[in-house]
Amino acid sequence: MKNVSVDGKFWLKNNKDICISEGKIELIKKVVSEGSISKAAKKMQMSYKAAWDMIEEINSFTSSVIIEKNRGGKNGGGCQITSFGKNFLKKYDKISEEYSEMIKKLNKKTDDEFPE
Repeated sequence: MKNVSVDGKFWLKNNKDICISEGKIELIKKVVSEGSISKAAKKMQMSYKAAWDMIEEINSFTSSVIIEKNRGGKNGGGCQITSFGKNFLKKYDKISEEYSEMIKKLNKKTDDEFPE
């Protein structure tokens, strides 16, 4: 067989059927680097409302807040990642990397099992 490969997307799913996917992780990282949901949304070419809703869903994924939001006003709003959120990102990145390595190993095995 030619061009046989294993593929898949890495998601974390909780008991409320809320998923954390690569897109949500990218949003978290953009919020961290930009310091605001609005700027992160623009960088990701999505609406502010869509980004806000995703942050709400991300924060409901666990019992602890991942992104802390500050209301706008005279001094502006903004948001920041919590210590819990930083730890969550590190763990996500580690497990995601392990998942990618597993896919690579399975593809190597597929090459061996399904030669041309």
